[in-house]
Formats: sequence, structure tokens, C-alpha cells
Amino acid sequence: MGCINNQQCGGVTGAGIVARGIKERQSSGCHECCSTDGCNSDLCKHQKPSSCIDDETVDCAKMNSYFHVCQDIHQAKLVCPKFCNLCTLVDGNWADWSLWSSCDVTCDNGSQTRSRICTDPAPANGGLDCIGSRTETKICQRDSCPVHGGWSLWTAWGSCSVTCGVGMQRRDRSCSNPYPSLYGDHCFGEARDDRICMSTACSGWKIAFTAHGVSTHGRSVIFPIVDHNYGGGYNSNTGTFTCPVAGIYYFAVTLRKDISADSDQVYCQLFINSHSTLGTGDNLINDDKSSYSMTMSGTFHLNRNDHVSVGNCYGADALMNSHDCAFTGFIVLPDN
Repeated sequence: MGCINNQQCGGVTGAGIVARGIKERQSSGCHECCSTDGCNSDLCKHQKPSSCIDDETVDCAKMNSYFHVCQDIHQAKLVCPKFCNLCTLVDGNWADWSLWSSCDVTCDNGSQTRSRICTDPAPANGGLDCIGSRTETKICQRDSCPVHGGWSLWTAWGSCSVTCGVGMQRRDRSCSNPYPSLYGDHCFGEARDDRICMSTACSGWKIAFTAHGVSTHGRSVIFPIVDHNYGGGYNSNTGTFTCPVAGIYYFAVTLRKDISADSDQVYCQLFINSHSTLGTGDNLINDDKSSYSMTMSGTFHLNRNDHVSVGNCYGADALMNSHDCAFTGFIVLPDN
């Protein structure tokens, strides 16, 4: 091929040979650096020919007969392209890389890609495809992302605010999963939650009693047979109701004289803490000694541990010992 100007030899000096690689065909002129014409010419034997010709040093027919050289397309295209009918074969070559894509994130670390296509030229008629990757990826970095706040789990419900009746319970959560930072949003919603709770009903909400029958103790009347005693305020041994919860109460006493009793008058009073509050009155005197009944009732405010009873009775022995004589009471409205 002859030498070219030494200035294109890369400034190589000293011993050694500068030439192209043997695995690929040189696309431009074969630059061999030497001191005489024709030196190292064998290194340039396989330049890409301008016309499809076979290597004159090779007997292609014999090589194909003995060694089936045409079956090895990529060897045959170098030495016997015309004999093996490979003149239209084109090995592929990569076109230039595309520009890098924009970073796929707006904050923190992301990636960029670029691609290339095998079109310079494209492989044809059995030619080799391009070797290597069609895409490349590289890391791109942006500013750190804002961290938006997230709620922690709710705490367990706290204890009820009252030991009986209706109260409130509370639970909390915090914006700490994670904490907001770098101008991230705070958690949306409530950090505190309340709900109604009621562990057990208070006795002040369910206080009522009814007792009947008659038993006398001095001038006091005891009603020994208890029908109901919600809240446990009535004592059937003493006939006394003891207030468990302060509030407004209603009491009623019904007394019935036995027609067979030899008495013309029965008289009793309702006492609160030894003070008379209600009485039957003298107008219930019945001189003919026949049967009659009397009722006294009213509403009263009681403080805790106040006592209510029926006493100061006259003629109690004439009362009927049955359901016709009864003492009842219940709470109307407890104090706050």
C-alpha cells in the first residue's frame, strides 16, 4: 500500500509496528507506518473492497470443495465474497448515540438513558448485527426530596373519665412516621380522638324500690316484703330508705285499714331525717270502723345518706298485712 506521511502515524517512534486491529476491517485508508514502500502490506490485505472480488491468493472453489468455506459466511466474506455470492452482505454498524434523556426524577437520585440504533449501515443479507448494548444508563442527582409527614399508629384508648355512667375516652397519634422535613407537608387530620364510654351504670341512675306488707315496731311501720330494690337503698329490716345518690326523689305510701279491725282511725307520717314531711291527716277518721285506704306521696330533694321512713303511726295494728299496704320510691333526677 505504501507509506503515508509519518505525521499521521501518531508520533510513534522507536521499534515496533503500528497497524489496525485484525478483528475488524478498517473503514478508511490503511495507514501503515514504515520506512519503505510495501512494508507490512499483508496487514492491510482485508480492506473493505470497493468492488466485490475474491482474494487472488485463494482458490475459492477448492476451499469450498474441501472445507466448505462458503458455509462460514463471515470468513468467506473476507476471502471469497464473489464465489460465495456474498457481494450484497452488509455488516451492521452503530449510528451515533442519542442525547441523554432528562433525569427521570425531580429530586434525589434518578437515572438518564441514551440509545443508539444499528443503521450505519443496517445489517443486510446475512451480515452481522451490531455488537454491544443499544442503551446506556447513568445516575443523575437532584436536590433532596421534601419529606412529607406521616401519622404514627393511634395509642391505646385511655381510661374512661368516670367510673360509672357516661364519660369520655381519648387516644392520640403523632406526625412522626416520618416527621416532615425539607419543606414537606405536615400530616392532615386530627392528632386527637375522643369517644363516649360507659363502663357500668351508676346506682344514681337506677334507684327504685317497692315493698309491701306491714310489720310494726313501736310507732314505726316496716314493709318487710321487698318487690324491687334497685340500688340497695331500702332496708326491709328497719323499713328505712337510705339515699345512695343525691337528687330529686319521689315517694308514695299506701295504707289500707282492715275492715275487721276494731279501730276507727289510722294515722301515719312520712319522715325524712326524723322530720315529718307528709301525713294522712285527721280527715280520714272513720267512726263506723269500715275499711278504707289512704295515700300520701310527694317529691323531695335528698342528700346522700338521708333517711326516709314511715312512722308516728296511730292504729297501725289495724292495717292489712298484704299488697294493699306498700311503700315505694325512686329517683327522678340525680344531682350533677
